[in-house]
Amino acid sequence: MPYPASWAAIRPLVVEDEAPVALMLQGILRDIGFGEPVTVHSIAEAAGHLARHPVDFAIVDLHLGGRMALPLAADFLRRGVRFMFCTGARKDAIPDEFLAVPVLRKPFTPEDLIAAIHATLGPTDRS
Repeated sequence: MPYPASWAAIRPLVVEDEAPVALMLQGILRDIGFGEPVTVHSIAEAAGHLARHPVDFAIVDLHLGGRMALPLAADFLRRGVRFMFCTGARKDAIPDEFLAVPVLRKPFTPEDLIAAIHATLGPTDRS
């Protein structure tokens, strides 16, 4: 399946504290044509990256190091950053203010990730 050519210009931010999950996300993102993903492992690292670099698209683990990533998600919403949650948590763990945010449920397949990316980024060219 061809993926949108526009994805090549997007350098995703992966906010994930589990190394195997982060590596899987990085590999799939590369394979489907995104720019080189940037991976951070904590809310503080993500906030630092966001302060220094523009972010077009992010995948955010809902639970990072025993903390909920909701302040980071709220910051993404304020800044207009397109993002999805990646979580094994139940649906009711996500507050109502984030109900419109796409969710990639763990465990996931590459196809699940691709569907969540389309839900997050919206319609794009299929060239």
